[in-house]
Amino acid sequence: MYWNYRIVNHSDGSGFGLYEVFYNDKNEPESMGIASFCTFKEEGSIGITKWLQQALDDTKKYPIFNEPKNWE
Repeated sequence: MYWNYRIVNHSDGSGFGLYEVFYNDKNEPESMGIASFCTFKEEGSIGITKWLQQALDDTKKYPIFNEPKNWE
């Protein structure tokens, strides 16, 4: 399993959100979680910057993901 940040088009038509989208071994999206930017104390505030940059990079790299209706 792996994940990336994606801009998600909500299936109910309410708009878009930034989410972590998780994929199965077949490279198929199977779930998503709300993106949050937290880090361990040892990483300090630079850890937050790292995750924010990753989210920005992913949203530029991957197309908008249309949320399947059965995920509501």
